[in-house]
Amino acid sequence: MKISAIIQARMGSTRLPGKTLLPIEGKPMLWHVVERVRRSAHIGQIVIATTQQSQDDEVAEFARVHGLSLYRGDEHDVLDRLYQTAVTYGSNPIVRVTPDCPLHDPVVIDAVVSEYLRGGCDYASNTLNYTYPEGLDVEVFSLKALERAWKEARKPSEREHVTSYIRNHPDLFRIKDVRGPYQYGTFHWSVDEPADLEFVRAVYRHLYQEGAIFGLEEVLALLKAHPNLARINEAVEINAGYKKALREEAVHGGVLPLDRSLDCLAQAESVIPGASQTFSKSWTQFSRGVSPLFVEEAEGCLLTDVDGNRYIDFSMALCPVILGYNHPTINEAIAAQLRKGIVFSLPHRLEIELAQELVRLIPCAEMALFGKNGSDATSAAVRVARAHTGRDHVVACGYHGWHDWYIGTTTRAGGVPKAVRELSHSVPYNDLRALEGLLEMHRREVAAVIMEPVGVIPPVPGYLEGVRELTTHHGTLLIFDEVITGFRMHLGGAQAFFGVVPDLAAFGKAMGNGMPIAAIVGRREIMQVFNDIFFSTTFGGEALSLAASLATIRYLEEHNVIDMLWRRGAKLKEGVERLIQELGLQDILEIQGYPVRTVVNCLDGRGGDPWVMKSYLQQECARRGLLYSGSHNMSVAHTEEMIEKTLRIYREVFTLLIEAVKAGADLRSRLRGAVVQPVFRKA
Repeated sequence: MKISAIIQARMGSTRLPGKTLLPIEGKPMLWHVVERVRRSAHIGQIVIATTQQSQDDEVAEFARVHGLSLYRGDEHDVLDRLYQTAVTYGSNPIVRVTPDCPLHDPVVIDAVVSEYLRGGCDYASNTLNYTYPEGLDVEVFSLKALERAWKEARKPSEREHVTSYIRNHPDLFRIKDVRGPYQYGTFHWSVDEPADLEFVRAVYRHLYQEGAIFGLEEVLALLKAHPNLARINEAVEINAGYKKALREEAVHGGVLPLDRSLDCLAQAESVIPGASQTFSKSWTQFSRGVSPLFVEEAEGCLLTDVDGNRYIDFSMALCPVILGYNHPTINEAIAAQLRKGIVFSLPHRLEIELAQELVRLIPCAEMALFGKNGSDATSAAVRVARAHTGRDHVVACGYHGWHDWYIGTTTRAGGVPKAVRELSHSVPYNDLRALEGLLEMHRREVAAVIMEPVGVIPPVPGYLEGVRELTTHHGTLLIFDEVITGFRMHLGGAQAFFGVVPDLAAFGKAMGNGMPIAAIVGRREIMQVFNDIFFSTTFGGEALSLAASLATIRYLEEHNVIDMLWRRGAKLKEGVERLIQELGLQDILEIQGYPVRTVVNCLDGRGGDPWVMKSYLQQECARRGLLYSGSHNMSVAHTEEMIEKTLRIYREVFTLLIEAVKAGADLRSRLRGAVVQPVFRKA
């Protein structure tokens, strides 16, 4: 294996012309970079890749004088230049380092190369989530991956910033994120502006010794001893060149300006795992580069991102916001309670009032307890079911939150003990035979069957009734996870809508119009078992959310909101169905679900990739002012006007989609952003 480091060096730079060969302690900056790369234990060859422009004759002469391999290629297509260099010198894998990073650390280079050599990836880098200072950037990738990017990359930013195509397509390439034991992602150590050069020269004046290489730890120690040094270039924007390329693409390609979203993402990645608190709200679900990634504010069903772009929103914070963002009635209830207090040293009377309302409205509810999110409620229900029955096994059907007992059944089971995973089982929806088989296999061992009474697929006739009969026959409790269906399908939840009453139920989301609250409700004899087990949280009785929930439920009832949601949701669903039929998209798109909550699914008909299609729809909808996630979670704020506008946008975007498909176009080539990813990947 011949490991080559390719350094793409040229004299042209709009912000700091000729920087590649500017002196640092009497030597050109490129000389320092080369010397540092040479100290890597893994590098066998260093190649300088420059352009054919006459101004880069100086770079070519530098390579000749210092005995370095050289390739001269296209000035503007940097990806082509890198690929041709690698092919010419048989480089595989390729270590890419940049010439404007004179603080490169051989130890860091070796750390990234070692991670690549361990196998299992096409691309390894320490730049995906900055834990090392920016300026110690190392990328290692196979020639095969580079060749695919060279063939498929279309966007100017992808041709100029050569690995962005690989980084933006985790669906095509196996990518390894190499992180250090640091959180220095806000440090800017590359040379882009005059202030950066001044900073680097100051570091060298303190640390440089002929024949020796100082590294990351020495620079960090220096900055700790002399904090003023870090202030020299603290105002310089990190990755400004790449961001500028994206901005130019946005202007010329009709894409939204999303500079601040990208800035927020860069900052978030340095301090927040996944850059979000919720998988389904993160950048993996919204195409990076063409969709908004961070929000500033919202009103009704209109969401404004940090760049000032405004969108119709149907996700509505993943279902909680049923009346609309910033609803005056709910705001007033929260403000009134805020003046009295938030949490206290004793229970608040609002706990009683809300529990009484739930008992009045929900068929299975004889008592109630409160939590802050759906996972609280479902996990509490499972625990009390186990305590009540004296059994350990649980059967799940649907999605039920992040706690061990459920998430251990998914592809994100890392950290869940095997013993816990073995007690949880999953069954498909609408399959009574599968459920019966599990209950027979674990006869007198299953404490509860917990299920979403309905998602977007309707229950077949007799299915829910059959589940009720099976659980009763086996002495197993039936728990309905109504976190989504509660206060949306019916004021009493799906159990009231379908007329099938469980033993316990978990509610959340819409019951507080966005305030964090959930509830566990159920039969009295079961709920009283909570007196003997432990479910106790500091904020379970937090009064702002209780007040918001009471106000929300009363508004829903007094204004007959549920019927309104069904009517308006039906208009939207029927409109989408007509468009699909009219445009001949039946093998590409479908809409499923009850009118109050529908989902548009991208299908793999005609050989298309559903995730690429979803990304394309998201890209084109965002340009037209619609935040597309595929879901329609209806709210009071989705007026007839908003529905009509949404259908007009869909007509435009669906037309573009079918025209591209009929022309045999590769939708991937029409994407200007990253392909969105599934939250739960295939095992």
